[in-house]
Amino acid sequence: MKKTSLYLCVIAVLATVFSSCLGDNESTTSASKTFTFIQEDPATGKLYAAIKIGYGLAYITGTGLTDVSAGDAALISYKVNLNNLGGGTTISQAEYISVNEVFPRPHKVVRNQPMDTLVNNSPFKSVIIDVPDQNMSFKNRWLFQFSADLKGDNQNFDVVFSYDKDSQKDKDGNALAENTVIVDVTLVKTGVATEGATAKPKTKPVVVDFTSFRNEHTPSTIPDNGVLMYVWFRYIYENPTTKKAELYYLKSGVGLGYWKETEK
Repeated sequence: MKKTSLYLCVIAVLATVFSSCLGDNESTTSASKTFTFIQEDPATGKLYAAIKIGYGLAYITGTGLTDVSAGDAALISYKVNLNNLGGGTTISQAEYISVNEVFPRPHKVVRNQPMDTLVNNSPFKSVIIDVPDQNMSFKNRWLFQFSADLKGDNQNFDVVFSYDKDSQKDKDGNALAENTVIVDVTLVKTGVATEGATAKPKTKPVVVDFTSFRNEHTPSTIPDNGVLMYVWFRYIYENPTTKKAELYYLKSGVGLGYWKETEK
């Protein structure tokens, strides 16, 4: 895991472990705590999960896919025999599958509104954002990890994602490159800090549904091989040197894919 420290720590990508075992007659692949989206087969009512195999998708199910519902996002662990995977939309049986964590629907969405700076009069001094790479997103759902310093058990935080069409410029006031958008992330403190308590980090996973946002920002031109709309994230933090609130721009390197005719 690579870290870039700016007092504000930014971590790219959740830890996902993949392995494969190749034999003379079989090939298996497994993953631990990998992100997925739960769907239901309309013909059978069976729940299944999407996984990424190379650059493609496969769909798996098993008796361990429990305590989830269609539309949920989840972290799962699994092992599958690649020789048993069907192509296309075939749902294949995993050798084992287990659910590590569930993120029930509805998920957060990107609101069309300016960033609410009022809630950041006392910005967080420490924020960690885990930005999902393309292996951590399915059906326009992205999994993030946020961490903030809080004082006492009565203090918490919420996260608001928003898009301001009138504020789509970089930190120097320059226009963004083509097929680039900025999403504002506001960290809202809730509850009351415990007087005299030492600030301690609290981590919270957040799933965001980018479906509507993606549909509202379709590129004017989509080449035959598709195009990626890069998503930057902008949020407020306390500069450790000046002790003043400043905007930070995270160029995540990930985005929303667009292809002709077929939605990805």
